[in-house]
Amino acid sequence: MALFPKDQGFDESSGSAPKRMRWIREQGTQKLLMLVGVISLAWLCGAQIYDRWLLQAHWQPLAASPSGLTVVGTLNARESYDRNLFKIINANKSSRVVISEYGWKSLFDERNGPLFSDPVANAIRAALDVDDVVGDMMLTPYLRATVRKQMGDPGAFKEVREELPIVIPKHTKNGSEERTTLGDLIKRYAGKADPGESSDTPGEGSASGREQEHLITVSSPVLLASCPILLTDGQVDGASMEEVRGSILTPVTYTVHLNLSAEGRSRFFQWSHDHVNENVVFVLNGEVVAAPRITQPLNVSDFAISNVQDLKGAKSLVAYFAAHGKS
Repeated sequence: MALFPKDQGFDESSGSAPKRMRWIREQGTQKLLMLVGVISLAWLCGAQIYDRWLLQAHWQPLAASPSGLTVVGTLNARESYDRNLFKIINANKSSRVVISEYGWKSLFDERNGPLFSDPVANAIRAALDVDDVVGDMMLTPYLRATVRKQMGDPGAFKEVREELPIVIPKHTKNGSEERTTLGDLIKRYAGKADPGESSDTPGEGSASGREQEHLITVSSPVLLASCPILLTDGQVDGASMEEVRGSILTPVTYTVHLNLSAEGRSRFFQWSHDHVNENVVFVLNGEVVAAPRITQPLNVSDFAISNVQDLKGAKSLVAYFAAHGKS
């Protein structure tokens, strides 16, 4: 016998209420998942559109900032290590850019004209030994032309000509500014280098007994005048650093974070997209403070320079932007 007669208003079918509630919850969950899916799809589409904008945006070429930060590319792909113009030498917790022996030979290829002969190369070596400022001024057009050639400019070597004006700034060797030409400087130093002696800076030795490669260090002014400029301090909104503790076998390193502006992010994304496995060199106030290798395209606002061993260089980057109100 029923405990509650039907005429008292009790509905035996009330067990369907939990089913209705469960169905409502399931419908709500499905709608929520659909909303999340729509938002995720919209975010992905927006990110792809933004990436496309970052890659396709056209920016005016940058001028180097000798008294600030300038970041340059070196076109030294890991895959062609033995055939690169530049190499990065990391020693004593610092980095320097050098012209490889292969690179020096590629600078002076007689097929490019009479100003690319071995005697001219020897004259520039002599100038580098006698007066490094003059030597740098003579070397710069050759490096700049070769880099431009590597980047696809068919007329790059036309810049290197005898009448090319060269202004030698005041420095301790001559004490006054001098206006001359490349041809006159080549004549001045012709025959002063002993071809039997290497005036290059010695590079890394080889434990396997191979002939030691001789390298020529590239000064910061030459580097800034010759290599493609990727960023300057105008595209950086701030900097910070953190210490990364080492182990018994590994030293303490530092990671420097650069907060890139929208323009900086776009410029660096464009470069890293097409130049994976190449080094970029950070020059601050005329000194190389870092030379990381880019291992993947970087579409980031926070560019992290990791494995920095030079504490002084890392601190100088952060301090520079803090001093200019960017932190």
